[in-house]
Amino acid sequence: MKRIGIILLLVLLAHMAMGQPYLGLTGGWSASKAKLINPYMRTHSVYDGGADLGVAFKYYKPNPRADFYVEKLAGVQLELVLTHHGYRTHPQDSLEQPYRRLNTYLMLPTMAQFRFRLGGMAFVHVNVGPYMAYMLNAQTGEQRADGQFDMQPYQLKPLRDNRVDYGIIAGLGLSLELRWGVLQVEGRYGYGLGDMYNVNYLGNHSQSPASFQSVALCYMLRLGSPQKP
Repeated sequence: MKRIGIILLLVLLAHMAMGQPYLGLTGGWSASKAKLINPYMRTHSVYDGGADLGVAFKYYKPNPRADFYVEKLAGVQLELVLTHHGYRTHPQDSLEQPYRRLNTYLMLPTMAQFRFRLGGMAFVHVNVGPYMAYMLNAQTGEQRADGQFDMQPYQLKPLRDNRVDYGIIAGLGLSLELRWGVLQVEGRYGYGLGDMYNVNYLGNHSQSPASFQSVALCYMLRLGSPQKP
């Protein structure tokens, strides 16, 4: 079994060597909110959770024939990103004190990328695909008299809280193929298909999916011999 795994890994590396892989860093900023249903609670976006930081990998498959150039229009982009998503309430929406929750996730977007040449080395690209995220920790707090939130560590409980989130992410952006790599900037939207709170826990909301918008900046180095973009 171990030998088969090594052979498959070598085949994958050989295939990647014929294509064009990239590896680099990504960063950005997110705004997020959650939809809380039954009992319904209107929520507002959280903008100040902190920067998104992570690593990114992109790969375009090789040309079908060495003597026939086909512009690479489709590839795959994977990322591993530390991000912050949450929500807040407002005094006009609830009789209770305004409340804010901020979750820190390790998120893995797995996106197909389609790109279209603008001219020269510039492209418009579209990213779309699923994501999975694991909640590392969370903070909650009520609003003080000065308008700030007194944020404290939130005790996660397996029966009450769902650490795993998943959903769909899509982005539209611009990319430049430079001498040593590729520079990308894009706007993204993600919609969660899971729930922040366990629906089977007494007193929890029957639905609590999250959504977010973000701006992402990414620079990836070109690995191996450069090929035509």
